[in-house]
Amino acid sequence: VTIINFMITISGLEDQLLGEVVKKERPEIEVQKNELVQRVAGGKKTLSELENKILKMLSEAEGNILDNAELVDTLSESKLTSNEVNKDLEEALVTEQEIDKLRAGYVPVSQRGALMYFEIANLSTIDPMYQYSLAYYKRLYNLCIDNADQSDDLEQRLANIIKYMTLFIFRSICRGLFARHELLLSLLICVSILKRDGTVPLAEWSLFLRGAGMAVNDLENPLPKIILEAGWNLAKVLDEQIPAFEGLCDKIIANKEVLKEWGSCKCPESTPIPAGFD
Repeated sequence: VTIINFMITISGLEDQLLGEVVKKERPEIEVQKNELVQRVAGGKKTLSELENKILKMLSEAEGNILDNAELVDTLSESKLTSNEVNKDLEEALVTEQEIDKLRAGYVPVSQRGALMYFEIANLSTIDPMYQYSLAYYKRLYNLCIDNADQSDDLEQRLANIIKYMTLFIFRSICRGLFARHELLLSLLICVSILKRDGTVPLAEWSLFLRGAGMAVNDLENPLPKIILEAGWNLAKVLDEQIPAFEGLCDKIIANKEVLKEWGSCKCPESTPIPAGFD
């Protein structure tokens, strides 16, 4: 049995959404891009047809092929046509690079759009009722482009679209969510944005979600009444895997009295953390 996954990829969706925003913001560029795609495809088709025609004539030729005037004429014509098509393809490649450079300016919008779509699509793992079609999402996406504040400055215009889109799509989706899931969606979108920006490393996010796993801290827990076993094991993983927490276990052991005093107070969550641990 062969199972085919028709789920769109994030890179594929980014490309689709890039086409949507460029079509609205710079329609002439998107028209050129589509015409260029057809032109390149037509040129490659012509070359393929020429090759097949020549191979067929060579396979059917009898005797000395140099005496076959029709074949010689066809080969000559094919060579000229092939040179013209290849030259046209080279020019098309240069034009395509120029168009792609202009389209690349709008990539941040398509990236944010694709990022939000996949977080919204993942809501179905929480409740099967949360199902949103790509067609519906694209309508929301296009509304954001139309309604965001205009600006002659490209960077400002992109910032306006991204800001409006993030808030508008979030609010639109929240209308169909249970109240308890609205905050969860905002967290997922926020963390996804921070992960793409590199603010939240994947290793730290994974630890936040899964904890220490099967890791065991071999060092003796200096504060067993304050730091539970799971927390002490997590301290080891943080110490070993996250550079910012390097030496954490040794620091806890060396400052156990200070930490014991802090952890035993009535409101440790509102009491300043001892120096060196904030």
